[in-house]
Amino acid sequence: MPAQKVVMPRRVRLLPAILAFAVCGIATSARANWAFTHWGMTPEEVVAASGGAAHVLPPNERTRYDELHWELSVKGHYREGPLAYQMGFMFDTETHRLKCVLYNATGDDVRPLTENLIAKLGKPQKDSDFGSVRDMTWTHGDEVELAINQQPAAAVTYCAPD
Repeated sequence: MPAQKVVMPRRVRLLPAILAFAVCGIATSARANWAFTHWGMTPEEVVAASGGAAHVLPPNERTRYDELHWELSVKGHYREGPLAYQMGFMFDTETHRLKCVLYNATGDDVRPLTENLIAKLGKPQKDSDFGSVRDMTWTHGDEVELAINQQPAAAVTYCAPD
């Protein structure tokens, strides 16, 4: 009998990257096909397009999850209005192409980050609370998820469609 493929929600599949990125103490922002990034770029193309704002991480500083075929291998920064962010870029381990951009905010930056996403993407298709976490998702081709906890802290995953 062939093994059945288990499909996990993107949030669950990306949880290790989100946690690794947040633990680094990084506040970030960017979205693919926005600023200097586009889906399908290689790590070197992201760095070149950033104009010096991003860099490839040394192998010992990368977060890799082979089972899900991704690696957080580029970090950088971007300024949007009064908010200054740092970004994490995830690449498919098989194609080495940009798959997701991760970013987060803490404290007083959570509200402007949330307002910025709503202004750019419109009303989320899903807006729900689970315990102390508010989860907002948009699926206009790309998949965007914003998770906000009560500290306040927020984590965003902005990914290419599967």
